[in-house]
Amino acid sequence: MDRPRATRESIHRVTPMPASRARVEPIDRTFTAEERKTLELGLVPKSMDDHWLVFFEEGWLYAHRSWSGICRYMIRIDDNADGTARVGETWVNMKERMTLSKDYDVRLVRYLVERTLGNEWPFPT
Repeated sequence: MDRPRATRESIHRVTPMPASRARVEPIDRTFTAEERKTLELGLVPKSMDDHWLVFFEEGWLYAHRSWSGICRYMIRIDDNADGTARVGETWVNMKERMTLSKDYDVRLVRYLVERTLGNEWPFPT
């Protein structure tokens, strides 16, 4: 796959996840070994219409709003012995939470993971 690897330096600034956070309901998603490698590339915004920076660091996917740099989600990627992986604990920023719906958080995290993998996925409404 020929795309740049996302890092915390991929946009002007990123802010860390604040202490005011909450767990997102468990997400049942496993990844093949190839998908696991793709997650490490993250997702770099290419234009003003791309609203998310997703980067992988020390076993976590961090999802930041591309314009503000605010961390909205932290998604743990737990590796399995066979090279596959799965979604582990996931956290939402309570100061910047877009909705009070737990279901919406699950759908948005799924959207972000699938888009990071390059899959088409409907944006949650």
